[in-house]
Amino acid sequence: MSKIHIGSRLCKTKDLSLGQSLFAGTLLEWVAECGSIFSMKYTGSDRHMALYRIDDLRITKPIKVGMLMDFYADNVRLGVHSVSFKLFGTVRDKVTISLDCTYVQIDENGEKIPLPPVKQ
Repeated sequence: MSKIHIGSRLCKTKDLSLGQSLFAGTLLEWVAECGSIFSMKYTGSDRHMALYRIDDLRITKPIKVGMLMDFYADNVRLGVHSVSFKLFGTVRDKVTISLDCTYVQIDENGEKIPLPPVKQ
């Protein structure tokens, strides 16, 4: 499977840390949102996909004001209740962040429920 583009984010002044690069908390918010959107679209779920696990997070380059980060998913694996994949972000086609993540479909009570049949 080839990488799937999820979305893009522009680093703005309000996103910066004291070190004048993208604040890691903001980056994690972007990752969580992009991952959730991808999980819902990929599985066709109209339910909430909750972030269950982040593993092997690597930030390899600082992100500065004005840089556009593109997010991609690759190596998608489906479980009964979950979808796992490699999520990575690039700036100017160079990987700046990569991680493995898992999202679980949950009901209104926060309980995991089976994914709908996925059409691939």
